[in-house]
Amino acid sequence: MTRTVKCPDCQANEPEDTVGCINIPIDAEPGEIIECPECGAEVEILSTNPIVVNLLEEEK
Repeated sequence: MTRTVKCPDCQANEPEDTVGCINIPIDAEPGEIIECPECGAEVEILSTNPIVVNLLEEEK
């Protein structure tokens, strides 16, 4: 079973009706890194109840 959260990167750059969703596994732990299947952005899970994620910025 999985839960979903809207991708913060897609949400910032795309119209709301096309925002990508990231599947969060039910056994996910805070600190895990998950990738958005739509845009490839990586997010860190900060909390699982409620689900809170943080967009990881790319190093330049």
